[in-house]
Amino acid sequence: MKSILTVILTSVILFSNAQDIIIYKDGSEKQTKVLKINEDNVVFKKYSNLKGPEYTESKSNIFMIKYEGGDKDIFNRNSIPTKEKEIEENYTLQNGTLITLYFREALTSKQMSNGQLVKLAVKDEVVSKDGKVIIATNTIVNGRITNVKNAAWAGQKGKIGFQVNNIKAVDGTSIPVYYNLNAEGKSKQAAAIGIGMLLFWPALFIKGKEAIINAGQLIMVETMSSINFNTVSFPKKDINQKLDITKTSNYDNLVSQNADPCGKKPKSPPTFNNPQFRVTPAYKVYYKKLKIWEDCKKK
Repeated sequence: MKSILTVILTSVILFSNAQDIIIYKDGSEKQTKVLKINEDNVVFKKYSNLKGPEYTESKSNIFMIKYEGGDKDIFNRNSIPTKEKEIEENYTLQNGTLITLYFREALTSKQMSNGQLVKLAVKDEVVSKDGKVIIATNTIVNGRITNVKNAAWAGQKGKIGFQVNNIKAVDGTSIPVYYNLNAEGKSKQAAAIGIGMLLFWPALFIKGKEAIINAGQLIMVETMSSINFNTVSFPKKDINQKLDITKTSNYDNLVSQNADPCGKKPKSPPTFNNPQFRVTPAYKVYYKKLKIWEDCKKK
């Protein structure tokens, strides 16, 4: 009886060791029969189906193989196939780099409010020395109104305080930048006060100009720190783009559409023979646009 138990235990031990264990980097294990190991892959069969198909697993996914004889193979980062190794192409965007932006829409102090977001875009792409695009043309940039003041009586001019904080690189990296714009309308304050001292109240009701930023107006922002990039996956600059006259940038299209910085004169909505048309919502919107256009023309 004792000899029978010994034979059974010996068989169990031999059976349990007669398999190769693949241990993956995520901690999972697989009972296999390893057939061969290539430079990049491991070929095996499932131990539960040795007559079944062969399987191939990348060595980059495997931490270790425990063989039936007790030996081990441990795979580290050096076992990753050469074609999968990341090649580094380093580029540093220097602190103080100037980037040209343009406004995608017209702004006026009469319509803006503090905290309001406005849209700008990159005019000229930023390219590394080896021709990799770091910041693409027409990349959308968010700005924020920090201080706005309407034109007021006594010739007080309108004012728009504006700020840009960051720009996105092509890989999504946020690049901190600095710009603080204060666009101010023309002031008649000095003239109003001077005349007012002679003519008293009537002269104090001269109104100053609203501050206006035209669509397509350019500004320059400056990077606040140096940022390193691995540009191996960054797109290459298309050197033929400038030569194709059929391909124009969003900025060029915007400028051509707004040759007159004030734009076209707003059209009055139809009255439909309504004697009260001046109090309709459509006419109120038109009148507001008309006043902005007239103020722009007077600049």
